[in-house]
Formats: sequence, C-alpha cells, structure tokens
Amino acid sequence: MLSDSKIRKLKPSEKCTPSRPDKYSDQYGLQLLVRSTGTKTWISAYRFDNKQTRMTLGTYPIMSLSEARQANTEIKALLADGIDPKNKKRQDKLANIHAQKFNDYALEWLAERQRNVKPRTYQQDYNRMHKDVLPHFEGIALKDVSFEDCRSMADEIEKRVNKDGEPPREVTRRTIDLVANVLRRAKRERIIDQNPIDDLKALYPKAKSQHMKHVDIHELPALLQAIEAIMVMIKPV
Repeated sequence: MLSDSKIRKLKPSEKCTPSRPDKYSDQYGLQLLVRSTGTKTWISAYRFDNKQTRMTLGTYPIMSLSEARQANTEIKALLADGIDPKNKKRQDKLANIHAQKFNDYALEWLAERQRNVKPRTYQQDYNRMHKDVLPHFEGIALKDVSFEDCRSMADEIEKRVNKDGEPPREVTRRTIDLVANVLRRAKRERIIDQNPIDDLKALYPKAKSQHMKHVDIHELPALLQAIEAIMVMIKPV
C-alpha cells in the first residue's frame, strides 16, 4: 500500500519513458503513475463486461491519497451494481451541462472576452450584460433559452424611448448581438444544438438616418456671399 510520505519521495526511475510511466499499486485496483515529467496521476484499474480498462481519477497532490481511495471505492460500488463507471461519468457531465444556467455561462464568456477586446469594448459589453441581459435570464438554463425569451428582453429595451420618442434601437441591436455571441459559443461547444435567435435582430432594423438638408449647386454662390457678409459684420474693429 502507498502512503503520503512514500508518494512525496517518488521520482521518475531510469526506466521511465513518456510512453511507459512508472506504476505503483495501492489497493483494490488503485494505481499511481509517475510520468517522465514528474507528474503523478491516479488511475483506477477494473474489469467491466469482461474487458480490462482503467479510468483517470486526478493528479497528486491536488487529489490526495485518501481522496483517490474514496473515488476508487465509489467506482467499485458502481461495478458491483453493474454500472460502467465511464458511462456514469459521461452521464453526470451531461447532467451538469443541462443544469448549467445561462447567466453563469454568459459570465464565463464575458471573462474570456475581456482578454480579447479593448477595455472600452469590454466595459460596454459588461454594462449591457449586467443591465439588460442577466436580470432578464435569471434562473433560466442555458439549454432552455428561447427566441421568445430574447425577444422579450429586446422589447423591454425598446420601451426606453429617447427625447424624440424613439426607442434606443442601436442599444437593442447590440444587446441582441451580445446574447447571440454567448449562444454561438455554446453551440460551438456542443452544449446546445442551435442558436435560437439567429434571426431576431431582423425584427429590430436600424433606425433611418436623418440627413441634413443639402444645398443645391445653384444656391451655393448666394450662400457664400451671405456667409462673407456675416463675417464682415462680426469682424472686430
């Protein structure tokens, strides 16, 4: 059996290679691999469906000897119930993904974005995220985000009309982009099957630009004369 004092002293032997690490056995199929880099990895070796296999548990000292033994005991309990530990691990991971909240994932995306954009851009995204996105998606699982959820968020932003009685259309569109980028990342990572709001921004087209009245070419000489006359009048004595 292994002990903490023995494990701390273990170093790669002369026979240790990248493809053949040193192997030390504890009990009940628990093994410790010492690699040529010095990394120490816990392995649970077991037989399931008449096939010998093994599962990586963690690395020492992040996973202590007692923790590795406990993890190995749990694997043996699954085997006793006829459950493949590797399938159970995949199922647990899938369950965690399904339970993941949109807001938690969005904040992960935002932290990643901070490393890739200018401070001003990040601050704008941060403000929009905390003002309009996170409050609206509170408690909603990432996999459950719908077109209707996002449209409701956009409609709430549109209610904040400006002094001319117009909705803040550019803010609406940029906030939709923010949510869409989070969902695109989730799709790339295969957490969701599709981005439910790919077409949402089309419902909020850009506001028409208000152009200043232009001067006709024939009116230009008179305009210049008027400007010159004003300049003469205001010229200091």
